[in-house]
Amino acid sequence: MSSRLQGDSRHSTRQKYWSYRRGDRLSPRRASARVSPNARFTVMITLRMTSLVPRHVDAREAARFGVAAGWYGAKMSGTFVIGPHPTEEACLKEIAKVGPIAQDQTI
Repeated sequence: MSSRLQGDSRHSTRQKYWSYRRGDRLSPRRASARVSPNARFTVMITLRMTSLVPRHVDAREAARFGVAAGWYGAKMSGTFVIGPHPTEEACLKEIAKVGPIAQDQTI
């Protein structure tokens, strides 16, 4: 019997115990993880909240940013979230209505 045929017969025997093929080598068979249908999982998500602050954008800044001039509700990072509003009071009312938002959230 040629060595090539012997290699094939050994390979088929090893298939019973070694099932996951990675490239040219075989890896050991892994036990499957089974989850009970009654199992409950708890996922904890932490959201960092931030308050909006009013910020006035004049015509020169508005042209640079590509937005309309007016009052905006902005995050502390400077990202505009709501606006434009004609007055600071209107902006503050909208900020109070929206409340704190997640740092990554935009409306």
